[in-house]
This record gives sequence, C-alpha cells and structure tokens, in this order.
Amino acid sequence: MNAHVSPLALEDSYLVLKWNRLQETAREALAIRSEIAATASLAEKIESAMFAIVPLRRSAEMFMLYEHRTAAGASMKARVAAWVNGGDLEDLMA
Repeated sequence: MNAHVSPLALEDSYLVLKWNRLQETAREALAIRSEIAATASLAEKIESAMFAIVPLRRSAEMFMLYEHRTAAGASMKARVAAWVNGGDLEDLMA
C-alpha cells in the first residue's frame, strides 16, 4: 500500500533530516556539559565545553546554509540562528 505524501511535506524533507541530526548533536552536547565534574579545573571545564559545543556550532552553521521552503523550515532556521547568535542551547531542544 502506498501512502500519499503531501508535496508540501517533501519540500523541506532534507532540512528536517538535518534538523533531527542537529537536535541529536545538541542532546550530546548537553549530556557532555552535564557530565563536567564540579571538581574539574577551569581548564578541564573549558576543554569539555569546547569538545561539546564545537561540533554543534559547525553543524548549526551548515544548517543555516540550507534553503527552507515552508514556514516550518523558516521556524527551524530562526531557532538555530537565535542559538548561533548567543541563545541558550536548550532552545534548540524545544
């Protein structure tokens, strides 16, 4: 049986796939950030934070290069742009 898929739903399908991957990366970054021990030195905290954030930042910047065709795609890009411009990491997860 072939299910009918709206052409509108397919317009941003690649963007949605990348959005899902970006959210997975954000979850990983949050997990790494939460595992930083309170007793860790400042250098260790900075190194751990960079280890968590750099891949996410790179993915977010690449995500912003994709074009959106729907309002949902525009909303995803707006949330990513807000985070890249200094927003809270949890905003990507909402």
